[in-house]
Amino acid sequence: MESTLSAANPVLTFGHTSAGTAALPATVRAARGLALASCALACLAVPGAHAGVFGGYQANGEDNRFAFAGYQHVRNRMVYELFAAHLEYTYLDGGGEVSAEQRIITPTIGWRWQDTWSVTAMIGPTFVAKEEEGARTTDSDNIGGTVKLGVSQWQPELSKEVLASYTTLDRLLWGRARIGRALNERFSLGGEAVGMSGENADSYGAGLLFDVRGGVGRLGFNVGYERSTNGENTVYGGVEVSAFF
Repeated sequence: MESTLSAANPVLTFGHTSAGTAALPATVRAARGLALASCALACLAVPGAHAGVFGGYQANGEDNRFAFAGYQHVRNRMVYELFAAHLEYTYLDGGGEVSAEQRIITPTIGWRWQDTWSVTAMIGPTFVAKEEEGARTTDSDNIGGTVKLGVSQWQPELSKEVLASYTTLDRLLWGRARIGRALNERFSLGGEAVGMSGENADSYGAGLLFDVRGGVGRLGFNVGYERSTNGENTVYGGVEVSAFF
């Protein structure tokens, strides 16, 4: 089974993003449209041997929710990916609670080397539309850059995957390692370790994985516990789905 670099998003457990770039709504919207159009044309203009769709939903505690979806297109060693996400969370600012939402779009292009192990590197812009209400009220559009790296090995009985990404917004570094063992042809059980470091806080956690596979698709569930340097220690859980063809 092919892996995807966007099975999770590094902004999940960090609510408060700083103004690392100036809010330029018109410029950001124009750049976002150009990037999406370029990504779509690249995918359509280069018929690929492999393509796939993926998506999922994850919740951390009671207030942090994250939904994502994406499309990945692979032609020879070139990889094109379009990733979109919606993030809802709350945080404290000066003793008051802030409710926030982020809408994220990241088109990337990269290179994949495939042998016994698969190594993928991708780069692209990240567009974030952010709204906050409560103790702080803001509405801004920001643009940054994202780099993604992945190393994986998929075997009939054992799968291994290490993902990492860095985004210039908040200088956010995220990483995740997963390992799974097949129980039979359809079911597998495994574990994961996740970590994140940004300008506002650091977090780390671990959890269990359960996968159901059939044909070209995968349905996965994860549950775990995460600790953060800002005092937010929570149970997390989610569901992921992917199909490659």
